[in-house]
Formats: sequence, structure tokens, C-alpha cells
Amino acid sequence: MTLLELLLSGGLLALLLTLTLGFLVPSLRASSRGSLRVDLQQRANLALEAAIVDLQRCNPDSVWIFPDGMCLQRLDGFTAGGIQVWEPTLVTYHWNSKNGQLSRGIWSPGQPALSITPALDQPRKPSLADYQLLINPPDGGARLLADSVTKFELGWSGRVARISLELARQSERFELHRNVFLRNS
Repeated sequence: MTLLELLLSGGLLALLLTLTLGFLVPSLRASSRGSLRVDLQQRANLALEAAIVDLQRCNPDSVWIFPDGMCLQRLDGFTAGGIQVWEPTLVTYHWNSKNGQLSRGIWSPGQPALSITPALDQPRKPSLADYQLLINPPDGGARLLADSVTKFELGWSGRVARISLELARQSERFELHRNVFLRNS
């Protein structure tokens, strides 16, 4: 092989590698963005699904909205006479806007004392001070549902709750809205 042939084959190889990398690098970037979008969508769906399952076991009188989340008391069932029976537990959803975390906690009787005692015969609204105790349990018992949360809102229209969740990471953003039909009072 002569020097000229060697230089020519080296030049062709360099050209081929440049073309291949010119195609491969954008493809890898697109794949990375796609993976990030899928991750955000899955996190949003899982977090919102947990809230929807809880909300569907409530009526408008047993869901209370606070500035950074909500608290609810779920319906346990009915007596033989058709009277509603409520769970003795409270469920909280708290969005920490500083670190972008959405967490879900369950308060059971015997945990930090509240100014109200959840009753089985009717839901009782906790105060803002109670809500602060519920979202900051001493044992740190809240479960992280999602991170990178930039918005968590709950609104009402009659018996319909509209829940919105937005997650953002790097340059990607995913927003999810759901309407949840609550039980009759």
C-alpha cells in the first residue's frame, strides 16, 4: 500500500466517521429528551392516580384545601341503615414549593394530637395548625409521590374536583389535569 492510498483511505474514514457522528449525536440527544418526557409523564400519572383514588372515596364535605395541599377523610362505608361511616384516619397531600416535592401522609389516631378528633359519623375539618402538624409528622412518615413538581392545585365545581399537577425538569415540562367526581354528601 502506497502513502497516497493510505492518506486517501484515512481521509475517507474520517469523512465517514464525521457523517456518522453528525447523525448519532442528535439522535442521542432526542432519545435523552424522550426518556425525560416519559419519566415526567409517569411520575405525574402515578402521583395524580394516588390522589384520585383517595378523592373518589370522599365527598365535598370531607376534602379541605390548604395553601400548599389538601387534607381529606375517606368514606369507609355505610351502616345497615344507610348512614355514612368515615375512616378514623386523615390523608394529606402536601406540595413543598421550595424543593418541588409532592408527598402523601396518613394520620392515624394516637399520632400527634390534633385540636379535632376525626369522627366516624361525620368528617371534621382540621385547622391550619392541625394541617401543619399533619404534613410534618415527627416520624417523617410522609411518602414522596413526585419530585420536580412546579404546580399542584385542587379546585371545585359542585361535586367535581379538578386536580392539576405540573412537573418540570431541565427544559421539559409536563402538565396533567383530571376531573374527579366525588360521592354524594
